[in-house]
Amino acid sequence: MNDIKIVKKTDYAAMASMFFSASSVTIVPISLVKITEDLSISLTQVSIINFIASIELLVALLLSCYIAKRFGKIKAIRWALFIIAFGLFLVSFCQTFWHILIVFLFTGFGSGLLEGLLTPIVEDLHPNDGGRKMNLIHAFWPVGVCATLLIIGELLSRGISWRYIFPGLALLIASVNLLFPSSKKLTLPQSRADFKHTIDIFSQPRFWFLGMALFFSGGA
Repeated sequence: MNDIKIVKKTDYAAMASMFFSASSVTIVPISLVKITEDLSISLTQVSIINFIASIELLVALLLSCYIAKRFGKIKAIRWALFIIAFGLFLVSFCQTFWHILIVFLFTGFGSGLLEGLLTPIVEDLHPNDGGRKMNLIHAFWPVGVCATLLIIGELLSRGISWRYIFPGLALLIASVNLLFPSSKKLTLPQSRADFKHTIDIFSQPRFWFLGMALFFSGGA
């Protein structure tokens, strides 16, 4: 049985992680025009970067259960936050298309890993909650998107370079690591690392309906 204070601290850390996960994704499209101008790359090249990063995010989601089983959810989430923060920090030093492609691949893996682990950790902490806590955690994604649009959009409008904004956000994301309690103080069920239940999931019409809803939501 976990201490209530530890559980609450983990909940707050998960909320902050969801917020800044949204920020790390949203900052890229907001800054694209400035990035393409400074690096002399086309919007087509940027689209290629986002496409490849999205594929990598999918791979990271699939691998997240194996990584969590090997290292534990808390350690995996901390590494995901570090990877995202380090990637965003490196963006400010990019000078070519290939530089920024490699860096965004780095952050894409961290984002996929984070998305794949935040939901399970909330389920582990609140197994009989009925989804209320899960909805609260996920509400911080749109909040993060809106806040990032307003704040970073305003900074760019005031002429502040994206090369300063990216490392600033990286520092904030890295600091979220401090919110998570030690894995020694928090007891979580071990992650399953198999795909035996995948066939059962794919056989459910509801899965495909909800999957297409997410697909078109992402496109929108």
